[in-house]
Amino acid sequence: MTARTKRPELATRSARATDAEAIARIYNEGIEDRTSTFETAPRDASVILGWLGARYPIVVAELSGSTASGDPVVVGWASAPPYRPSRAAYRGVADFSVQSRRRWWGDFDSRWVDSGGRDSS
Repeated sequence: MTARTKRPELATRSARATDAEAIARIYNEGIEDRTSTFETAPRDASVILGWLGARYPIVVAELSGSTASGDPVVVGWASAPPYRPSRAAYRGVADFSVQSRRRWWGDFDSRWVDSGGRDSS
């Protein structure tokens, strides 16, 4: 019988300005791999800071104790910006996105969705 590997602790919380670089890096992995977006132009932290200032929900998922210093590291993010905000027919409709770092594809996405995206902070 083999011992089960303990899964890292995953926590979700509202995104902060300090997460912009990590969110951009994750988004750009999806662009590079053509797996999670039809976008073709990489994003940088300044674009993500604009999202954070837009007043729609953005959350991150982080693994506790993932760095040498024991600090958590952002491994995924989700957002729900308005879908076509200039069209009255779509008022109140959001464009929901969930992305994770390559290393956590499948594992992170399913656990985050299974949690209902609840903020665990």
